[in-house]
Amino acid sequence: MLRHPNPNRHPNPIRHPNPDPNPYPDPNSTPTPNPGPTQVLLRHLQVAPAEAMACGDAENDVEMLGLVGLGVAMGNANPLARAAANVVVGTNDEDGVAEAVQRYVLGAHAAS
Repeated sequence: MLRHPNPNRHPNPIRHPNPDPNPYPDPNSTPTPNPGPTQVLLRHLQVAPAEAMACGDAENDVEMLGLVGLGVAMGNANPLARAAANVVVGTNDEDGVAEAVQRYVLGAHAAS
């Protein structure tokens, strides 16, 4: 009897063991929102979104910046990212992320 070298891996990677029962969903139905990667990470770390800070500079960061308690846009961020953020710090070239960590995470501890 031949055994698959990895017993946890499905023997036929082409055919999914639990196929979607409805591969053609109704286009008029309301999609169920999936958690984004930021939400997945925060859940894994057991951190409430309101207690998190995120830094971004582009349109793909807008959802993340709006989700967290403190959204920080880099000084070179595009207008959509700036609008989604709570504050703006220096640019990437000016170490904006380090500035945000020092100012908003370390706060008074940064001086000592």
